[in-house]
Amino acid sequence: MIALRLRQLKMERGLTNSELAELTCTPLSTIVRLVSGQTTNPTWDVMLSIAEGLDAVSYTHLTLPTNR
Repeated sequence: MIALRLRQLKMERGLTNSELAELTCTPLSTIVRLVSGQTTNPTWDVMLSIAEGLDAVSYTHLTLPTNR
């Protein structure tokens, strides 16, 4: 789920993996593993860095929206 949401956020903002890594102060290799789905349980620190870099209020913004 995280991989799909990160891909969506990247597309919405027109970011490459490299740009996302730079924007979030996260190693490119970590971003690549997250976006590809290789890493399915990232650390809180990584998710917090990504959320802050993307101006997301919290980790929940990186999860898929639910249909209610």
